[in-house]
Amino acid sequence: MAERERFERAAEYMRNASGLRLSNEQKLQLYGYFKQAKEGECTTTKPGFFDFTGRAKWEAWHSLGRMTKDEAVTQYLATVSAISPEWETVSPTEDGGDEEGEGGGGGVGPTVSRLADQEEELAEEEKTVFDWCKEGREDRLRSHLTPNNINNRDNEGMTLLHWACDRGRLNIVELLATRGADINSQDDDKQTPLHYASSCDQVDVVTYLLSKGADPSIKDCDDLTPAQVAGDPSTRQLFHTLSDQ
Repeated sequence: MAERERFERAAEYMRNASGLRLSNEQKLQLYGYFKQAKEGECTTTKPGFFDFTGRAKWEAWHSLGRMTKDEAVTQYLATVSAISPEWETVSPTEDGGDEEGEGGGGGVGPTVSRLADQEEELAEEEKTVFDWCKEGREDRLRSHLTPNNINNRDNEGMTLLHWACDRGRLNIVELLATRGADINSQDDDKQTPLHYASSCDQVDVVTYLLSKGADPSIKDCDDLTPAQVAGDPSTRQLFHTLSDQ
């Protein structure tokens, strides 16, 4: 059997194998190899700061760098064999997966594990400026912004600007900054909007915030600056490059 065919069969096995109990590390490792084998190098945008599941999956895939699809297939097969050496002797109809294909493998085959649950959908009349900001609805946000609510905080101390930076919405960031948002506001963990943009590797947002006077020396409750929480070396380098200009 060709290696690609073995890969597809291994992925089907992992999707349906209800008897397996995998650690989060194993699930993420399999997820990364699977995505690399199917799509190649990760070029998608890093999920927002509060999408913990999405960020973990993105990092598992992104960490593989330029590994070829064939190499990823080989690594996926080796990982599956290490977890379940007998997988090739099991018929796809004998592994006990449920009808939706969500077995003990946690969806690390063709059906990958789901991202963090979507936020509850609200009726239009129930939405607040925070909802419009998170959704990137600039038109609605413009009509609801006032000097009294632009620096409001949610139950985690996050302002609208924190959320816009977390989601990487440069147009919303620019709108808020020009309307008087506190560019150096700190949430309950003492993180500024610049911390959020940096952590999510939103390079265009980081560049804009710094051009508007965001303070890169502010430290959060873990004593970390925005540059230090960056997930990608290129984002950290951006701080040094702009500081030298």
